[in-house]
Amino acid sequence: MTESVEPQMAYLDGDHLPETLKRLDELIERTEHVDRLRSGLGMRLALTIANELREHRNLGEVSAALVADWTERFGQETVDMAVAVAREFLLRPDELAKEFAERLQRAAVETTETTEYVETSEPAEELEAPGGPTSESTVS
Repeated sequence: MTESVEPQMAYLDGDHLPETLKRLDELIERTEHVDRLRSGLGMRLALTIANELREHRNLGEVSAALVADWTERFGQETVDMAVAVAREFLLRPDELAKEFAERLQRAAVETTETTEYVETSEPAEELEAPGGPTSESTVS
């Protein structure tokens, strides 16, 4: 018998930002599809920058180390695409934040359903940029 696990709520407001960053990190670690990985990294970068600003830190104080780590782990091309996603996220925050919160919520529910009904190591949902796979043409 499998114990029921409550899904984590996904929020993108300042009061829940640390929980959202943690949930996003968990999803990124499970993501194998390269476009979805790039999208997830971009969203993570945008939220990290937002958190730096919210905490009155110098821009890059946390995000620079994150980007340097990603460059080593995933390569420059993936990081360049993640930066493009972050830029788009920062330019259209309201629209993309709503879509992103919905995706995080769906992933949390699907992960719970997978845990309850199927024992598998496959991810319930991988990340994808709001509006579809990442594309240079969508970035201003």
